[in-house]
Amino acid sequence: MKKFQDPHISLAKESQIDEIYSIMTTVATQMDHPEYYVIDDRNYVARHISQEGFTLLWQEVDTIAGFLIVHLPTPDDPHNLGRDLSFSSLQLQGVSHMESAAVLPQFRGKGIQKKLISAAETRVRSLGFRYSLCTVHPNNLPSLQTLLSLNYEVSTTKLKYGGKLRHIMKKEL
Repeated sequence: MKKFQDPHISLAKESQIDEIYSIMTTVATQMDHPEYYVIDDRNYVARHISQEGFTLLWQEVDTIAGFLIVHLPTPDDPHNLGRDLSFSSLQLQGVSHMESAAVLPQFRGKGIQKKLISAAETRVRSLGFRYSLCTVHPNNLPSLQTLLSLNYEVSTTKLKYGGKLRHIMKKEL
């Protein structure tokens, strides 16, 4: 397992699926604006421990304070966000997605989401990916500001996830 520079960041293990899913559902139920956060099912979380990407954890002592799921879509994946941006076949091969991220309320304000995304970008770059794409609700200012501060740009805005408005954010790695 590759170690990360920050001692708080680690790769998730299969034994942590339930805890990650619990954080996801806890955060979703506490959102002032539920349309800002779309949760995945437990199976999706499980597939992103090692099969279709990876999941990074932020740990404080023995507590998982937050996570970031990274999806590594295939070029023919119909959900590859590069398709929404009219990427060429070659570009689609280099797409990674910064997917679901959540930080428990008591740990917010420490820049955890930004640190997780930065660590994930380093990892996907080392794996040969050229693009980092993600979605964010246009009014979710904390997440949008985090992405803009990491040099993501708004590439387009459209309905995703069953009719929810999202910016598709892009960064060349």
